[in-house]
This record gives sequence, structure tokens and C-alpha cells, in this order.
Amino acid sequence: MAPPNKITWVSPKNGKHPKFSVHAGMDNGQKVYVARAHHQNGIIPGKFVTGHTSAYIPFDSKEIAVSNYEVIFTFIHSIIRH
Repeated sequence: MAPPNKITWVSPKNGKHPKFSVHAGMDNGQKVYVARAHHQNGIIPGKFVTGHTSAYIPFDSKEIAVSNYEVIFTFIHSIIRH
């Protein structure tokens, strides 16, 4: 487990993100979290939208859905909120 002042990337299961994922905004009334995915030999930043089972990354001037992705999890939020 990472120290309390660190962030780490975690792979969600079944479209559920960890409780202390980094919230980045809203998309059509749904919370959006910071995500990334490995795609064509690179790591591409993107978003995970609550209620979806995929993350979305920009690629070749399009937004594409990816089923294998990671979201940022921070231990800082878990300490501050308790």
C-alpha cells in the first residue's frame, strides 16, 4: 500500500471506481474521474464516467471506449475525510 501522502493508479472492477478516486468534473450530470489506458504502445489520459463500464480516451481525433483502464486513487482524500 502506498504511503498516505501518495497517489496511485488502480484498475476498477466491473465499472466501479475506488471510493477515493480523483473527481475531475461532471459529464451530462454524472461524475467524471481521472483515468488512463494503455493503447497502441502508449498510455493515454482519459476519463471514467460514473455508471459506465468503460473509460474514454482521445485517440485519432475521436473519443474511444476502453474496457481495460486505471483511475487515480489518492490516500490523501481518505485521510482528510475521516
